[in-house]
Amino acid sequence: MRLKKWLSLTGCILAVMVFIFLLAPMLMKIDNVKEMANYIDDNDIEATALWWSEVGVVANAEMNCRNTVEYAPHNPDRQSKTDN
Repeated sequence: MRLKKWLSLTGCILAVMVFIFLLAPMLMKIDNVKEMANYIDDNDIEATALWWSEVGVVANAEMNCRNTVEYAPHNPDRQSKTDN
């Protein structure tokens, strides 16, 4: 049982290393991938970011979304009747 777990771990690590050192560099030979990678490098885009909170536009959009939910009117139907 313990040997099976170690073999699984070794296999997973080997699969990741094959992808990193063999498959990923092969992808750079595809023109579209190379063009996208160059665009990312030229524009200083942080492509590995999981959430783009460092970008000002996204930070403002997130704040506006949160405020919309937090400060939404309690009864929008009643408000729309009084506005007419």
